[in-house]
Amino acid sequence: METIKIELKNLNNNLVLNLMSVSQKEVLINKRFTIGSSADPSEVELIINDKNGKYFLFAPMVNIRPITDKDLILLKPGEFIEKEYKIKRLVLDYGLVAGHYTVKAVYKNKYWQDKGVFSDTLISNLVNIEVTEIDVKNSMK
Repeated sequence: METIKIELKNLNNNLVLNLMSVSQKEVLINKRFTIGSSADPSEVELIINDKNGKYFLFAPMVNIRPITDKDLILLKPGEFIEKEYKIKRLVLDYGLVAGHYTVKAVYKNKYWQDKGVFSDTLISNLVNIEVTEIDVKNSMK
């Protein structure tokens, strides 16, 4: 039975990732929502493709801070947590150029399963974004 529902939204051309409890019980969630590749110590992988199907890799080498108790939240039935990812950051992190893209998010907590933290893999819906020349220029500031 599904306990957490994932949804990705395009909000003013920024991405918003939403996890909502659809369980009858409280669910402990890692809300750090750090972006990275599937090999990174992150929770979120964004799968970004251009209109020709080219896949864009998460490029930066970043130090991801360790997870702490402050990154955990207990979601009651019907409650949700969300994180916004700005287009400027996506342009930088994925090397995006002006154009149209499809994006899907994969959420996977890799920490503290022994403490009862939700650890299923969740795959979001597909959303469309458009990167403009202005977005590319603004990402350099």
